[in-house]
Amino acid sequence: MTYAEQLKLARKDGEVRDLAPKFLEFRTVGDEVVGKLIDISTVEGQHGTYKQYLLDTDEGVVKLQLGAATDADVAPQMALGAVFWLTFEGVEKLSGGRTINKIAVRELVLSAGGERGPIEPVTASGAPSEGGRG
Repeated sequence: MTYAEQLKLARKDGEVRDLAPKFLEFRTVGDEVVGKLIDISTVEGQHGTYKQYLLDTDEGVVKLQLGAATDADVAPQMALGAVFWLTFEGVEKLSGGRTINKIAVRELVLSAGGERGPIEPVTASGAPSEGGRG
């Protein structure tokens, strides 16, 4: 099959994916994105150093920033290839008139088949319970 034939087939079947990332900016409380982390890079900006994240989402590749405070908390825990769900929770005011964006970062823990693994109920002490939630 020629490349032109492959392109025609891919267009027909909707099997084309744009690899150029689109910049995603959280604006409204509740804005969210879910996708596989494909890269974290360090950027030197006008206001200091921060991380830039690339996520492969259902809508294509997006590029976003979480802010230096969130970077320090979550970047060391974010493994490339893992799936993350990020939700904008608003702006928090700090002393001196500064603000930070509050972004919840959650990892989706899925089994190899894409299904959730069994959840072992635990008690408040952390020990397995006998059914139900502990």
